[in-house]
Amino acid sequence: VRIFPSDATLVPELLHKVGLQILVTQLESMEDCDAVQAVVLQMQSSGFCIPTLYVGMQPSAGVGPRQKVLAHYSMQTLQMHADATVVLRGEAGEDLCTLLTERVAGLAHAVANGASVGIDINDLTGLLRNAGPAVWVSTLSEGIDRAGTAAKELCSQPGLHVEPGHAYHHAIVWIQGARQSLQLSETRALLTVLSQKLLTDTARLVVGVSHDDSLGARIRVSALLCRPQMRSN
Repeated sequence: VRIFPSDATLVPELLHKVGLQILVTQLESMEDCDAVQAVVLQMQSSGFCIPTLYVGMQPSAGVGPRQKVLAHYSMQTLQMHADATVVLRGEAGEDLCTLLTERVAGLAHAVANGASVGIDINDLTGLLRNAGPAVWVSTLSEGIDRAGTAAKELCSQPGLHVEPGHAYHHAIVWIQGARQSLQLSETRALLTVLSQKLLTDTARLVVGVSHDDSLGARIRVSALLCRPQMRSN
């Protein structure tokens, strides 16, 4: 994961070395919106040229009306250039530091060579290509049936609801736990519940498992789900 400051230039010499770009914004000021517009202008002619997942955090409650309008416009503009987009609501109570540490870094670890069950970068980018709106959920769980608890918590998170006939077609799931405690049976149990509750019968599912001994007796389960949409040229 390479994190650029808001005023960094996204030059092709850097981007061609990247398999997947995860672009995260938290637009809390006019300067933030200006930085996003500068990126959009830079990418307007050729796009990002690589698979891009855009994660936009909605402005907090303390942001003024004018800034909220500008933030909304900036986020809409970025979505036009991204393959998949996740919008995180303010009520999630999650700040940018938490997002980068727990979700983005967790996904990066699942792709890394050191993962117990690694996610192939080509499979990952293939699922995200032209995926459109997506949902990114994550939870921590512990206890005797921590896998079952994690699955239930994921399925009940705000913004994640599945109506009949509208289940998700693509899913990327990555599971983290301590090396000595994470069991294969827990992975099976999690995937069974998530498949039954959230996915279509023909859904494409990519799974990654990585070790994080700092979690102790807990496991962290994250999922990125999307329903691909046709894009107009």
